[in-house]
Parts: sequence; C-alpha cells; structure tokens
Amino acid sequence: MLRRISPTVLRALPCAPLALAASLLGAGCAKPLEKATALTLADEATLVLQGTDVYGGGAGMTAQKVLFGVKWLTMSDPGPQIVANNIKAMAGFGTVRVFLGLDGRVYRFRLVAGEKGDLVPKQSPVDGITDAVAITADGVRGCAASRDDTIRCFKLADGEDPDLRQVQSEGISGIAEIAVTDHAVAVRTIPGALFVAWDAPRTIEDRGTVPKPTKIEDTGVLHLHRDPGGIAAVYGDGTVKKGRFNGQDFALETMLILQGAKEVALSTEFQCALFEKDGHLEARCAGANDGGQLGDGSTASRALYVPVLALDGVTAIAVSPTRQSAGKYVGHACALLGAGAVRCWGTGERGELGDMKDKSSPKPVVFKTP
Repeated sequence: MLRRISPTVLRALPCAPLALAASLLGAGCAKPLEKATALTLADEATLVLQGTDVYGGGAGMTAQKVLFGVKWLTMSDPGPQIVANNIKAMAGFGTVRVFLGLDGRVYRFRLVAGEKGDLVPKQSPVDGITDAVAITADGVRGCAASRDDTIRCFKLADGEDPDLRQVQSEGISGIAEIAVTDHAVAVRTIPGALFVAWDAPRTIEDRGTVPKPTKIEDTGVLHLHRDPGGIAAVYGDGTVKKGRFNGQDFALETMLILQGAKEVALSTEFQCALFEKDGHLEARCAGANDGGQLGDGSTASRALYVPVLALDGVTAIAVSPTRQSAGKYVGHACALLGAGAVRCWGTGERGELGDMKDKSSPKPVVFKTP
C-alpha cells in the first residue's frame, strides 16, 4: 500500500504524543535507517534501498517536494501502475531511474504529481528483459545484462518506446557489472577483465545493435562504477582509471590522486573515495566545496582528498551530479555504513540529506525515516 502524506503534515508531526504520529504514519517518530543496502543520488534527491523498500529525501524527480522518509515502494503484487516491488538494485542520475527486481525484471521509474500535489511513483517494465542480473543507466539510456550474458540497452524517456536493442556480446561470459556513458557500454567480467563497446559517431541510442565490446584490460578489475563524472574502474592493486570516449575510441586514464582507493564516486566538480586506513575504510573527498559537499566541516575547496568527518565503518559512498547555484558549485554526498545506517552531507535546501530539514550541512547528518 502506498501512503501519501503532505510534506506540511509530515513535518508538523510531534514526537509526543506517539499515538498521533503512529495513527498518521503507522511508524511513530522519525528514526535513522538501520538496514540500508544501497544508495543512488540525483540532483537535489537521494534514494536509499532498505530491504525491498526505497526511501527518498529531497526534491525528487520533479520540481515538487518529496515526502520525506515515506516509503515510495512497498511489497505488493505486480500489476498496472503498481510500483516495481522486490527491488534488488537501482541506477541512473536523471529524471527517470532504472530498478532491477528480484524477479529479473527491469523497470523505468519516476515520480509524478498526484491529484493533491503529492508525489506518487509511476513505473513501467521494459518488455523483453526478464532475467537481468545487473543494470546501469545515465540520464538518457539504461542497459541490463541477463543471466546468459546478453546485454540490452533502452531509452529511459517515460512514455516513449524504449527502443530495446542488443549489444553484440557473443563470446563474453561471466558478466558481473555494466556501466553506460556517452557512446559506450563498459563490461566487467568475473575474472576481472574489462570490455568496452563504442559506436562513433552515432550514439548508442540509435536503432540496431551496438558493436561487440573490445577487451580493454585483461585482468585485475575489481569494481566498475558509473557516476555523474563518468566511468571509473578500480583494480586489485589499488589503481583507479577513468574511462572516456575521445571521439574515435575509448581510453582509460590513470588517476594518480586516487591511487589505493577501494571505491570511488566521481562528479564533475567534486569526488569522493574510500581508502583503507588502520584496517578499515575511510571516506575522503576533494574538489569544489561551496555547498559543504566534501564533508570536512568547511566550505573551502580542496585540491587533495580530505577525510569526511565522523564516519565509522563506511562500506559504500555516492555523490550527486554537480550543479551551479548563484555562481557556486553545489551538490551532496552520502555514505552507507556497515551496520546499514546512512549519512549524508552537502547541499540540502530541498531536503536531499534525508534528515527532514531543508538545510545544508558540511558535516554528515543522519538519514531518517518514520
């Protein structure tokens, strides 16, 4: 069942008496998320996956306010206009997102304004994909890899024919991750090989199949990331390379400043990464910091990586696309902790930090839910 509660009512709820809050929300006062498993960030919005539910904070996918902490997805039977349930993974940075269900179905998802102005979810399955194991998306296209190592890409635009087409991936086995960027699809296989398919000067939105991926690196790739800043590959020896399409082919550039990083999250004007320190992972960020998006307690930009304050047991990190506001570079970042808690920092005027406040913070704050 989908609950729709106006933001005004939600913010006005007192912590006492608890009976009033429980009657309206069914969950009492706001409390920190404790069992989150994944994050995805957009401009002015944050989505957090916990179990098979997705929680949101921020302006969401439209200009209207998101219902802070209210579940957007719930367990229910599939059917017309019912939100994709049993969510396994999320991807994308734009207006329309991609969700992967536990049943292998792939859904395009966005929020639309309801009759009373509240935001309600709308989803549509991508026909022809029923056994996906990995997904990726940018602002205009998504791709999914199936159990048989078939890769299919599609348009994200809601209300349009997704124009499903297949990447010529014959001979590639053991696909573990995929990532899409302009003109290219990158693939990481279980042995750690990296393949990339590119199609210049046409884009991969065009009709027809995408050329067969070419092996770029033989072994050693541990993780493949699709961020607002592009594609990044993390290697077992601590090397991090950023991939880019240069108009003719796909090139990998070693990022010396990220040497030794275990995870990376790249936006266009600021970046965050996880580094090993004293047997645990430490979150560090660098770049533009006008909105406090580096999490070091200041708004001073940094050329070198600085530790994010007050984060223990970090397991994953995500950043939003960088945007300009009043001549400044702003954005936000979030970290997933080992116990399943979520902390966010940076620009928060639209509530994207998830602490139920329309306020920025240069230090991590707790992402909450009713």
